[in-house]
Amino acid sequence: MSGNSLLTVVGAWGLLDHFLAMESLPADGETVRTLPGSVPAGEVFFGDCSGNIAAVAAAMGSRVRFVTVAGRDFESSGYGAHLRKLGVDLRGVTILPDLLSGHNYNCFSPDGGGFCITQQGAAARQSPEMIREEWFADAACTVICEAFSPYTLRAAEAAKDAGGTVVLSGMVGDRNPLWEDFLRLADLLFMNRSEYGRLLELAGAEADLFTRFGLRALFITCGAEGAWVITPDGAAAVPVVPAPQVTDPTGAGDAFVAGTVSALLRGFPPARAALLGAAASSFVIEDFGCQTRLPDWEGALERIKSAGKEDLLYA
Repeated sequence: MSGNSLLTVVGAWGLLDHFLAMESLPADGETVRTLPGSVPAGEVFFGDCSGNIAAVAAAMGSRVRFVTVAGRDFESSGYGAHLRKLGVDLRGVTILPDLLSGHNYNCFSPDGGGFCITQQGAAARQSPEMIREEWFADAACTVICEAFSPYTLRAAEAAKDAGGTVVLSGMVGDRNPLWEDFLRLADLLFMNRSEYGRLLELAGAEADLFTRFGLRALFITCGAEGAWVITPDGAAAVPVVPAPQVTDPTGAGDAFVAGTVSALLRGFPPARAALLGAAASSFVIEDFGCQTRLPDWEGALERIKSAGKEDLLYA
């Protein structure tokens, strides 16, 4: 992969985000208030895992194509114009004019607990017939996000047939009868630690992911503890790149994927690429909204340098 290579990002879930910072997570039947200074009621942000990855990767200088299913409000919400301004190719966006895009309600409390409620909207109508092979013919790398459905499976198949690298981002195994099909197509896998533990309950030993499914590398995020990059040759720890402030961790994992893949496209080996992913995450968590604080390539490098970790990038 080279720095001028095309990255295609695929996923169809709720495109628009809401954030609810709560006093505590509610018990059954309980009413709780939002915290003072939290996001104003009704404020909506651009989101979705696939959209977040596309936006961050484009901001970091990658050539990006976005493939998703959206409603008629994709343009009226400003989302389309936002991505075009970043240089994202939107020819893979399927608009369903009779429906609205989905919304995600991200709820969290000061103790770190949280959950997300999703209304999938137009993305619930995704189907494999919507996928076009030409969206992947020139892509060096394709990232597949939720929903892990026949639609995204067809995209992974098209990307694999075209000879590109296939990346899975997120938990592909929970109650999903297609999980083995996705893993057989994948080259790289990104998950958080909890998701990875659940996957191993399905797939067996870690080594089976390499021998049985042919994965080349696993990228496992561990929150404030950093991340691990695991290959058939061993494992390497990736430290956190500190942010000046932490307002909301939502979207940090997506930024990690985008930064890491952008660095892989530039020829960085996996562990060093993941350090760029950690730097990208440090920008996103500074504010509400997964695309509010987008890093660029030079900014990510400068943050690594400021953190005293530049030697890890070029060692």
